[in-house]
Amino acid sequence: MNENEYDICTVVSCMPFPIHKLIPHVNPSFYYVPEVKDGFNDCVVSHIGPAVCWWYAGNDLGPGGDGWISRPMLSREIAEAIVRDEVNSCININVGYSQPALMFLVGRLDKVEVIAKHFKQLTEIRDMQRRWFMELVRQADIDYAQIKSPGVVSELQRKAAKALNLRNKPWDINSEVENVMACPMCQTIVNPKAIICSNCNYVLNQDLWEKNKDRFVNVNAKG
Repeated sequence: MNENEYDICTVVSCMPFPIHKLIPHVNPSFYYVPEVKDGFNDCVVSHIGPAVCWWYAGNDLGPGGDGWISRPMLSREIAEAIVRDEVNSCININVGYSQPALMFLVGRLDKVEVIAKHFKQLTEIRDMQRRWFMELVRQADIDYAQIKSPGVVSELQRKAAKALNLRNKPWDINSEVENVMACPMCQTIVNPKAIICSNCNYVLNQDLWEKNKDRFVNVNAKG
């Protein structure tokens, strides 16, 4: 057996969205980690092997004088890059305190082994993710209070609220109505029961607007 076949790391994720990681000039270059439906009670694992990194050093260097030089990359380097880059790409994180539940372990482990042998670490990253979710929801509340448009809230923030079992948020349109619609004027996503668009004040329901327009203060509505 090739010694590189022993060089395996396990990426562990409890995140509610998948990871699609492309590492340029590395072979293999694409890595995928599935999403987790219930990150507080479940996890997924993805096994990462070694790779080869290529870079251009100039026409006079490299095998055959083509300028390309390669070096082997350990599985740990790849796994560390996947975890680091994914965590740092997320919003509202505080590394080491509130961040996505993602880690890597040296060796090939299945989910059962991860839970049995690394339960403490698994619990720690889930706690960090819970704090991160709370921060995402807090930011969503702030943004919605300022803009009054559900479109300002990301799908990730909605997933965070759902994971924390926070229902009936005013910006969580999926918990209020079965369908959504786009304002015909500005294309902002709005509640189909709305009378005017919260973004551009376009009148969405003329009949209700005529009956209720005295209730709207300082609104320069466009009909």
